[in-house]
Amino acid sequence: CGYDNSGVMSTARRRGSGSSKAHYPETLKALSTYRHFFSDLLPYYSCCGSSTETLPTCQQYIRYRPSGTCVNLIPIPTGGRGDPHFSTFDGNSYTFNGHGEYILLKSIDGQFEIQVRLAPLVNESVSPVSMNNATAIIAFVIRNEDQPRVQFELFSKLRLIEIRVDEKLLEFTPLTEQDELLSSSLIYTDDRQLIIRQSDVNSYSISYGESGIQFIVDVRSQFDFLDLISIIPNTFKEKRKFQGILGGFEGLTYPNGTNVSANLNDDQALFSYGELWRTTNASSLFYYILQDSHAQHQDLNYRPTFQQDLFTMYANTSRFQMAKNICRNMTREQQCMYDILITNDPTLGQIHQTYETTLQVLNEYVQLVTIDIENDKTTSMETGKTTPQPEKAAANNFINEIWKIALLALIVLLH
Repeated sequence: CGYDNSGVMSTARRRGSGSSKAHYPETLKALSTYRHFFSDLLPYYSCCGSSTETLPTCQQYIRYRPSGTCVNLIPIPTGGRGDPHFSTFDGNSYTFNGHGEYILLKSIDGQFEIQVRLAPLVNESVSPVSMNNATAIIAFVIRNEDQPRVQFELFSKLRLIEIRVDEKLLEFTPLTEQDELLSSSLIYTDDRQLIIRQSDVNSYSISYGESGIQFIVDVRSQFDFLDLISIIPNTFKEKRKFQGILGGFEGLTYPNGTNVSANLNDDQALFSYGELWRTTNASSLFYYILQDSHAQHQDLNYRPTFQQDLFTMYANTSRFQMAKNICRNMTREQQCMYDILITNDPTLGQIHQTYETTLQVLNEYVQLVTIDIENDKTTSMETGKTTPQPEKAAANNFINEIWKIALLALIVLLH
């Protein structure tokens, strides 16, 4: 969202469309201002000209760089986390511990699909004797229309994450220090606005600029599993219907389209539902290296330890009391307790706390933006126009950037 100097949201389509007329330098990111010049200003002036939008290429520029309006900015995040718990489109959540590869989400028209790989959770810091049967997400693959296919795969023993784009392995060195992360975070980008970044020491982001779809990938520091959060724009609610482990905007549905009536707190009843979304060798989107295959990641006989059985097993124990103390007052307290009980790992409580804090921040942000959008509409109706902008703002910015480039070149020459 863009705001002018008076704090009023700027939503009108102005000359330059998606071009940034103002730039916020990122702290400690070297040459960020100059990247802005080459990435934002030069493309606009090359396609649209320096005075008016008369060049024939300007319409193409506006098409690929539309101006944002902040409408339907952030919907409810969905995805899988922990052991794993899946957040659905309608704001609910449930637990499914399968062992294999599953359709997390797909559109009925076949243009969009996410598949995940679930495998038994192994934590080297915790004795295997103290752990019960649970699985977690260790890999996923995304297909979005005709854009490149993106695959993330975690290798816990090697403490390594591999990223593939259209089966090609990306060569990059994950940044492990916060100072390094401030200087460089881009891993992959293309002319279709597919962008993959390392957003934090253990976090990655995937964004599709044309559709507005975003993904947040959090790798646990122990490298034993990853969390995948998908942000699907609300505009898709009108355009597409979805199915899969995450269900659709109308809730969970079976592959034949009928609604699921089971209680979402009953993970044993929902286990059979999740198994219906297991992929086959023919339907798998994953890329398999030599001597690897779809079959090697499937266990049709696997049965997890269900929540009620787990709670009964550890009732009146110090382990149960530890889990209860850590997860007290959390929105999804039972899911938090489940993860700690099944792994005997108290650090999982912090993951749940971080997730709930993130959701709270997002919800507060959405509320603030919603208020701004309504205020902007009111202001526009009352005045008949949006907040005035300096007519020569773009030209002045362009000149300023030229001077900055010239100054940098002079400094380099003198040095």
